[in-house]
Amino acid sequence: MNEYPRDEFDDVSEHTRREGAHRSFVQLRDPRTGLWALIVCGVLALIVGVLMFTVVKPWASSALSTASESTETTTSGSVTGAASSAAGSAAPSSSESAPASTEASSSAPASSEAPSTSASASESTAASSTPASTSAAAADLSTSVGVYNATSVSGLAQKSAAMLSNGGYSTVRTNNWGKKASTSTVYYKTSANRATAEAIAAKLGISSVAQVSNIPAPVSVVLGADQLTR
Repeated sequence: MNEYPRDEFDDVSEHTRREGAHRSFVQLRDPRTGLWALIVCGVLALIVGVLMFTVVKPWASSALSTASESTETTTSGSVTGAASSAAGSAAPSSSESAPASTEASSSAPASSEAPSTSASASESTAASSTPASTSAAAADLSTSVGVYNATSVSGLAQKSAAMLSNGGYSTVRTNNWGKKASTSTVYYKTSANRATAEAIAAKLGISSVAQVSNIPAPVSVVLGADQLTR
């Protein structure tokens, strides 16, 4: 058997993991290295969680509360301003409507004072209005006379008709007027009836005498509310 001189490959440790001279030395990883890395990560995560719970969460809650209060204050101010402006604009309208209703109520009696059976009769009342100054001797006692009650009190027309009948008028009729009147008026159709109308007005104490063409009788006496105080 041939013997070779001793070299470096002959000095091999009995407990080495080296396998073959052509392979590099293999260094195994220490298992404790991964464990320490895991522990460090866990500690960092715990610290971050504590900071989030003790610092970030209270700060976020405070900021959210402040923002909510600011929003409520702004909304409340807007609603209050709108309510004030609405109240300010509504107040004049209610006060302005009062004169309108007053004018409407004050104009209401005007429509009830027109003593006529038709619109044309009320328009012609302005034709003439003269004091009853003619004497009873100028009256035609045979003229047909109508006495009309323009109030809600019954018997007023009969009372005045009785006065005329006692005064010598032969044809006197009574009836109710088509609408209420506040002022009494003696109407006559033609100029020939004027003296009779003025005599009747003087006898009944009526100051208003007017010529109207469309009346029921040649001389028509319309008794208004002013006759109730006589």
